[in-house]
Amino acid sequence: LFTLRLQYYANLPKSLREILKKDQDAVLQRRLLAKLPAVYPIDILLHEFLSTFDMELEWDGDKLAVSHGDEISSSRVTALIRSCQMITDYFNMVLGKLLLYQPERDQYQSELLRLRLTNLNGDEDNTHKKPYLGSSSLPDDTVPVRLTSVYGLPHLLRLFDCFADKFEKLQSDSANILALKIMTSDFITFIDENREKYFSLRRDYEAQE
Repeated sequence: LFTLRLQYYANLPKSLREILKKDQDAVLQRRLLAKLPAVYPIDILLHEFLSTFDMELEWDGDKLAVSHGDEISSSRVTALIRSCQMITDYFNMVLGKLLLYQPERDQYQSELLRLRLTNLNGDEDNTHKKPYLGSSSLPDDTVPVRLTSVYGLPHLLRLFDCFADKFEKLQSDSANILALKIMTSDFITFIDENREKYFSLRRDYEAQE
């Protein structure tokens, strides 16, 4: 049973691989770009995934308050939140380095500048009050650029696909790694079941300028 729960990470379901293929074709062949911010950014995907459990999440700025029923243990809640934080932080860290196609780089630089200005000038549109599960500060005390508030499902799937082999080989003797593997498997199953909601080629792309 445990092996079956983890198989999705190393081998994305065919339906999600089809999204990756459509995304690649849209950017490289049809000269389209993902509209930013996405209708369903990664922050929202994670929040809606967590909402399927017997728990409620409320944000007050950067502080997250979690309440849960008897159907889920406190340790399970902690593991889920920590795993979502790891995915969020890693995506924000590697997107610009590893996950973009060449035609997307100018768009990425524009979004990066906009988000950095938001960090410097304050949050006029209350972006930071929206669901966000990543770290509120980096080791150097700077505020992270919240790319997960902008990019959606195709870029998240690129992350999973890019690191599937390395992730599968990580030793599960660490409680955090084991929890991350279980959470990721469940999360991908959730995405697969809701893929028509979270991805639409017609809705989510626009012509490159």
